[in-house]
Amino acid sequence: MSGEPQAFYGSNLAASICGLNNTLVTKKLGPPDALLRRGTMDCGLWLTDRVLAFAEHRKWTPGAEKPVTYYTHLEACRFVGIGPNSLRRIIGNTKPQAVQVGASQTFNLWGEPFLHLIRKAIAEGRIWIKSSSLTRPKLGVNVCQPRHPQAEDQKAETLAWKKANPFAGVIW
Repeated sequence: MSGEPQAFYGSNLAASICGLNNTLVTKKLGPPDALLRRGTMDCGLWLTDRVLAFAEHRKWTPGAEKPVTYYTHLEACRFVGIGPNSLRRIIGNTKPQAVQVGASQTFNLWGEPFLHLIRKAIAEGRIWIKSSSLTRPKLGVNVCQPRHPQAEDQKAETLAWKKANPFAGVIW
């Protein structure tokens, strides 16, 4: 990867630069080069060079076959399952992998593979996080009710709990 992060335009800014309606951006520019995860939606992102070339020459250029999914800082916190300050501490001065250029400001974007590495490092204990900054359990950790030490059949209770929670061992 080069020294500078890739710059992308969202559909609204790309539409205003190209003089298009928002609904025509995908039809005229082609499939997006990357996706921006916003909650449950995936919003298209187009490379700035590609948008500016279309605005100048009205020439279509192909996009990425399999677009990369990027996350803003807040969405990255939700994805990893930690608070914003903890993610800021982990990332530190690392350059963002991409930048979304907006009308008034830019947003740093982080790729899904990079965030998966952070989740895995937290789960393995290579990155220490205070338990108060976790917004959900660590990867691979099962949360269940505590058992009394004098419970009659702890093995039967464990099997019943595993049967009631079939996806407990799945790493999301």
